[in-house]
Amino acid sequence: MFVAKRLVRSMVGVPAPVQALSRSFALRHASAWTVQDSAERGVKILRLDSPPANVLSREVIKDLLTKTRALRGDDDVDAVVLASARPGIFSAGLNINEMHKPDPEALRAYLSLVQDIFLNLYAFPKPIVAAVGGAAPAGGCWLALMADYRVGVDNPKATIGLNETRLGIIAPFYFAEPLTHLVGHRVADRMLQLGALISPQEALKVGLLDELAASPAEAESTAARMARRYADVPSDARTRTKLGLRRPLVERLHKEREQERDSFALQVCTPSVQGPMGRYLDALHAKRKPAAAAGAGGDKPAA
Repeated sequence: MFVAKRLVRSMVGVPAPVQALSRSFALRHASAWTVQDSAERGVKILRLDSPPANVLSREVIKDLLTKTRALRGDDDVDAVVLASARPGIFSAGLNINEMHKPDPEALRAYLSLVQDIFLNLYAFPKPIVAAVGGAAPAGGCWLALMADYRVGVDNPKATIGLNETRLGIIAPFYFAEPLTHLVGHRVADRMLQLGALISPQEALKVGLLDELAASPAEAESTAARMARRYADVPSDARTRTKLGLRRPLVERLHKEREQERDSFALQVCTPSVQGPMGRYLDALHAKRKPAAAAGAGGDKPAA
């Protein structure tokens, strides 16, 4: 980010067309995730800003891996808050463009990155609290599931859930089981089969969210305070307790990693998945055309 800003500042006095090209280059290479201090000692806010819908593209995932690995090794960082800079959205989830009519090798490479995120965040030794300041469907919900605590917003539009079945997709076990651990088998069974997206109020009731705030800004500040509360517990005992509870699922993914990735990739390429996915993309493209004519950005496909 700093390199990009310096590049743009250095363009003073350069012809406008060259400045425009340089700004475009800077924006393309700007980080999707920014790290900022919170009001709580030792707690960093890791905020996603990837217009329009915070889709978990390759670049976004790679940047998240880089940022979290750096935070993990920083002794001055005690805890992390995952948040969004986009109004109304936490994250729209995985990038459907990676899964629609994919190149098999490219799809497997993308899914390997998705697995890397899970192994990195679900077993993260420091506390992670998610400030779910907007809608969190599919992979957005999954991102929140990897945190230790989730603060939502009291807004009926900020729905959350794993709705993969709506696209004909079976949620991978490392998506489904964290949800089951939080809400219980019966509620998870219903939500996963129906591909349900539920309101923050219902998510609080079933245990998918731990707390509600009045606004995204309040969700962030509440999340930071809770992250500090987690970090105040003696770190060795807290970390070993967390990793002990999460170890079976982490070890299962390590053991079945290639098998799970290849099985999911094969499932995605079947007509029963490609059909609904294609229709969903067509609907998004139709929605985007009038928005583009009006000068607005359209939705980016996600799952």
